[in-house]
Amino acid sequence: MEEWMQLKTYLIDNGYSSNESKDWWIAKSLASTTGWTSAYEEGVIGYDQASNNRTGFSAFPGGMREKKSWNPDYYFNNGSRKCVWWSTVPSSGSEGYAKTIWMYYTGSTSMTDSELRKEGVSIRCVKD
Repeated sequence: MEEWMQLKTYLIDNGYSSNESKDWWIAKSLASTTGWTSAYEEGVIGYDQASNNRTGFSAFPGGMREKKSWNPDYYFNNGSRKCVWWSTVPSSGSEGYAKTIWMYYTGSTSMTDSELRKEGVSIRCVKD
């Protein structure tokens, strides 16, 4: 999570966000230029995808493997709508869960959530 916050701070400090309270422009600067579900709100990832990825990060929507209470089997969901990455931070008070960072085609980035470690989300390796 610390490295993600460093990236977010760098992007804000270097003009990749027009408003610090809205992470939409940060998400657009990280998102790939293809593969996302289309959206109609200016500034979100799914809107004018050709203007995405000013940073070269190329976050591609991969969805996640999850299990819902109404479905007894694991399945892949939101393949063109979101990308989710594991962090190394366990969720406090929730054994078997870890923090994730995700981006959604109509929303922002750097939102953290807790996912069950049995569910499948992406990883991103960065060379130090």
